[in-house]
Amino acid sequence: MGNYRFIIRRGPVKVEFTDVSNAIHFCTAPPEVNAEGEVKGDRVIFKVRLPDNILNHILVISELNYTSGFPFELAKGLSLRTRLELNSSKLKYGCWALNASILESEANTIEDLLNLLHEMEIFLHEGTKPNKLKTEFLRSVFEEFKAYDESLSWSEFLEGIGKSLGKKEFQILRKAIMECYSSFYKKYWRKRRVELEELSRRMKKVVDILQPLKTLEETIGLKFDKEYLEVYPIDVYRIGGGIYGAISRITCGSDPSIVLTIHVDIAHEAGHIIIGNWKIEYANNIRELANSINFRIPSITPYSYIPSPLMLANTIEEHIVAFIQLKVDMKYTRRRRKTHGYMDNPLFKIVEKTWEETEKAYAKFNFKDFIERLLEKVSKSDEAKRTLMTLLRLC
Repeated sequence: MGNYRFIIRRGPVKVEFTDVSNAIHFCTAPPEVNAEGEVKGDRVIFKVRLPDNILNHILVISELNYTSGFPFELAKGLSLRTRLELNSSKLKYGCWALNASILESEANTIEDLLNLLHEMEIFLHEGTKPNKLKTEFLRSVFEEFKAYDESLSWSEFLEGIGKSLGKKEFQILRKAIMECYSSFYKKYWRKRRVELEELSRRMKKVVDILQPLKTLEETIGLKFDKEYLEVYPIDVYRIGGGIYGAISRITCGSDPSIVLTIHVDIAHEAGHIIIGNWKIEYANNIRELANSINFRIPSITPYSYIPSPLMLANTIEEHIVAFIQLKVDMKYTRRRRKTHGYMDNPLFKIVEKTWEETEKAYAKFNFKDFIERLLEKVSKSDEAKRTLMTLLRLC
């Protein structure tokens, strides 16, 4: 064979190869991303656990949650019948409570997960006081519910969640966990756990260099009031998906490139935690806004137990943290890039303009003034109201 070479461009990098196998390896190998720089430290730690991972794996491949970048060939472990049972259940409407409660509690083994699910079931449906299941997250959500429905009791709140997380749903889910664990995940997790632990070490180093939690606090002008933020990488959320948080813990993606964007996940999910109390303080304003657009959750929907104005407040908050994550990202990338799907809609633009106005009005950013300005602007913007109504209809 004659002389030849392969020229491969990946972004700004150009590499030449005279060996086919090396060229193939370069194109197909996942990146190994490390960071170097002054280690200043940040109040963020990373942990890897089986329960959060297998639970989200099952929810995603049953189409009860969503992901991005997860290899299709790994979407296994459940029979088609089990997936259909899960997908046709009401579980999708209670995933937020289920995921966050498991994340908040201490669970490391498959037995721990199954025990927590049992505790949650009898807690919701029989009122039995849980032993190891923590309920601080549910109680914080109850306070939000109560701000919008003063007559609501704790038992009525739990009953509402129980409509989506019924005994049937728990039974199907436990069966699915054991099926997935025995047929696929037990063996898969042995290798994947080691990879996630190595990825966590890399993320910890870049976090201690970049200090994204500190940057987030400086951006908002508010403090994260816990000792530290715990971050749990989730295998099925490679480069995005239904990432969530609870009290002082959040989940994040697991692609090797997440080392470059972990600041975005932290900014978004920890941003929710830091600013969350505004929904209680400004409940009256949100109720007035809900009345002005005549928004009500139909009583026949699975979300009917959630106060309609609170759904509205949550949607507004999602736009706020979407902008916050952009602000944090721009401090590191020094350019504006698309970091959230809401960035092109009218409400996001109002959030951005209001934030800029508030920054100009104060020597130091004032989040309380920002919220008051924002709610006033939204109440007067037909475009913002239409955006909210469109998004809420999709819930």
